[in-house]
Amino acid sequence: MRNPRPLITPICLLAVLATALPSHTAQAISDPQYQSIRRLGELNAIALDCGHLEQVRQIKRALVNNLPKQRQLGEEFERITHQHFLTKLQQGGECPEGAHLARRVDEAIGQLEQAFHDSAPGGPGE
Repeated sequence: MRNPRPLITPICLLAVLATALPSHTAQAISDPQYQSIRRLGELNAIALDCGHLEQVRQIKRALVNNLPKQRQLGEEFERITHQHFLTKLQQGGECPEGAHLARRVDEAIGQLEQAFHDSAPGGPGE
């Protein structure tokens, strides 16, 4: 019979790597910046699930226009969107009215713009 111990090391390594991304990304940016990305990821999941495609486009435009050009930030946004999308599918619930979601997206984009423009000399990406 094979010893199952060699499998424990790769599994542990994968678990450590899977949890490392959020903390690594969070260390590269301030907490308000991370929270603004997180909020937009949550709203993006709602917009995708509910078919509010204009809000999806608006969120993506805001990210492209405001985030520094760092792959990890985009990956973290996608991870958060995916996580919340799956949670929403499992829990169900009603979709918000389009105008209500649009207001929430506008507020979150304002927070993103403030978080990234107030903290970086010369603007995002520099």
